[in-house]
Amino acid sequence: MGADAHIGQAGAAIAELGRKGEHGRGFAVVADEVRMLTERTAQATDEVSASIREIQTGTAMERIVEGQRSLTSMVQQIAAAAEQQSAASTQISHSVTSITSVAKESAQGADLSAQAAASLSRHAENLQKLVGQFKIEVPATPAGQHTRSPRGGRVFFFLSIRAHLMQC
Repeated sequence: MGADAHIGQAGAAIAELGRKGEHGRGFAVVADEVRMLTERTAQATDEVSASIREIQTGTAMERIVEGQRSLTSMVQQIAAAAEQQSAASTQISHSVTSITSVAKESAQGADLSAQAAASLSRHAENLQKLVGQFKIEVPATPAGQHTRSPRGGRVFFFLSIRAHLMQC
C-alpha cells in the first residue's frame, strides 16, 4: 500500500480511539502526533528525493558542461591546425608559382640563345662565303725574304680568319 493509504487508515483509527474514552483520547493524541509525524516524514522524503534529483541533474549538467568544454578545446585545436595547413598550402602555392615563372624565363632565355646561335651560324656561313670569294696572289720571293705591301697585313688577317672558319 502507498503512504497516503496508510495515513488514511491511521486517521480512521485515531478517530475511533477518540470515541473510546479517556485512555482512547490519549492514544488518539499520540496517534494523531504519529500521523502528523508520518505526513511530515513523507513530505521530507519527497523534498529529499527532489533534492537528490536536482543534485543528480546538476552533476549531469556539470558533466555535460565539462564535455562541452573539452569539445570546444578540440574544435579550437582543429581550427588552429587547419589555419596552419592553409598557411602552408598558400606558401607552397606561391613557391610553385615562383618556380613556374623561373622555368618560363629559363625556357625563353634558352630559346633566345638558340635563336642567337642560329643567327651567328648563318652570319659565319655568309662570312665564310664572302672570304672564299677573295683571291690573293702572293708574289714569289726568294726564301727568307718578306715583302711588305700596304695591304699585306689585312690580307694575312683575312687568310687567318678563313683558315679558322674552315677548321670549325
